[in-house]
This record gives sequence, C-alpha cells and structure tokens, in this order.
Amino acid sequence: MKRFALLLPLLLAACGTTSAPQLNAQPSIAGVDYVASFEATVLRDLQNLGLTSDLSAQAVASKSYLNVLKLTDSSARAYVKTTYPAATACTVNWGDGKTESVLTPTPADVSTEKKDHSYTSSGTFTITLTCGTDVKTAAFTAVIPVPASRNLFDSLTFQYRSGYSNTFYQYLGRTVTTDLGLRLETSDNNHYLVENNASGFKVFPDGHKAIAGYLTAGPMRIRTENGNTFNVASISAGNWESAEPTTLTAYGVSGNVIGTTTFSNSAANQQPVATNTVTWNNVSYISIAGTNQYKHFFVDDLGFTIN
Repeated sequence: MKRFALLLPLLLAACGTTSAPQLNAQPSIAGVDYVASFEATVLRDLQNLGLTSDLSAQAVASKSYLNVLKLTDSSARAYVKTTYPAATACTVNWGDGKTESVLTPTPADVSTEKKDHSYTSSGTFTITLTCGTDVKTAAFTAVIPVPASRNLFDSLTFQYRSGYSNTFYQYLGRTVTTDLGLRLETSDNNHYLVENNASGFKVFPDGHKAIAGYLTAGPMRIRTENGNTFNVASISAGNWESAEPTTLTAYGVSGNVIGTTTFSNSAANQQPVATNTVTWNNVSYISIAGTNQYKHFFVDDLGFTIN
C-alpha cells in the first residue's frame, strides 16, 4: 500500500494532472556531472511512470512527460516523452512566443526527446508541453546580463584643445573612429574628440570623452569592427549645440527596425549628457539622424556586448 502511495503522484503527472518534478538547486552553467545527475533523475521518473519500454506497444492510456534543465542563465533544455499517436500533435511552447513540434509517440530507441532553447530577454517563462488536451508545464527564469557602460572613447588622447559650447575639442579630420570593437562612421570627415572644459559646468562625467560627428552629409552610424551583431543596454549621448531632437534607430541584419531612442539635450544649453536605456539585441548597426542637418551630435558611451 505504501509503494502505491509513493507512485501515485508520478502516475498523475504522466496523465496530465500535475507537472513533472524539477530539480531546484541549479548552477549558472550546468556542468557535465550536473547534467548527468539530472538525466539520471529523468530516467528514474520515466521508469516509475512505465515510460521506458516500447511505447507503441503499450495498451494503456496515452501519457506525456516534461522536465526542464537550466543549461545557463539564459538557456533551457526540455526533456520530453509521449505515448500519444502520431495523429495527436504535440508541441513545446517556450513562453516567449517560440513554439516547436515534438515527435509522438517518442521512438522506442530514444530515452527522451531533448529540446534546447535560448532566451533573449530576462523574465520567468512558462514552458508548456501540449498533446491534445494533455498539458504539462514548467517554469524557467532567464537572466540576461545587462552590459555595463564601457568607457567608450575615453582612452583616446588629445593633441591640442580648442574651446566650444562648454567643452574642449580636437578636430580629428576623419570619417571613422574605432574603439573597444565598435566603429562610429560619418559621411564626411568632421569627427571631433570632445571633453569637459575648465568651467564649472560639466557636460560629461569626470574623465569621459566623446566623439562628435556632423550630420550634414547624412546619418552617423555605429557598427562593430568585425561585422558581428551586438547588444545594447544603454546609450550616453547628446547634441553639441542644437537642442532639436536627434533619433537613434537600431537595425537588424535583415534591415528590420529593432528600436529607436531620441536625445533632445544640448551642451550649448548647459544640459549634460543623457543616458537612455534600451533593450536592443542582435543589432547590425545604429543610425543617428537629426531634424537639423547643420548640427553635431556626440556619443559618450554605450553599454554593449558584441556577439
């Protein structure tokens, strides 16, 4: 009688009443030993549920099984097994808008079907295995690290200093400036290295430098030096003189718009650099365009990672 009582929760889980058990104490990156231990637990679950033999030969009610392993802070692996006939569609929904099909019934020579998935944003997601009206769920919390500001351009050195609009500047006379794996491009050669002047008002945080570009000939662009995509969490920037809005637009590799953000602060009006937070992933390039073509825009820093 006691043995039957112990098996009852597992049998209910297989029939769709409750979700399959999950391991809790999970590391940020699952090591080989941890994965092996987790899979041993999955095998014990399947044995207790009677799901380790030839499933197609079982003259029992159809069952399904779901368990989820945390591979990294942002990726999960679903272990799935079903005895449903092929006519019953089974799917795994990852809770972030992504869904994929599952083989059913699970082939006899496969212990479980494994599905891996990576998340692109932080949050708690409900992973759902659905076979007809049979639904199993498991929760997964994804944590995407927020890139810290990188002190972009701060390692560049001045050869001379001139004063303008609450800043010191040096004319660089080039169309591309690179630093930390990023390149800032303009259509003309009006690049300036900019920092605070000696007055009491500070445009930038202490020690920061920026690159200013002229928007006369067209938008400025930011992309990676190696051509890879990059992820952006924050942008510190502003207008050098005009306070008319300047819009930054992030584009994906297929030309799709990922997001936009706008800066209206002006150093000439004694407004310091502004920091806008964004969630832009897999960016191909950022385009910077203003409504007034006779203006300069400066980029002080980005919180970014290169893929």
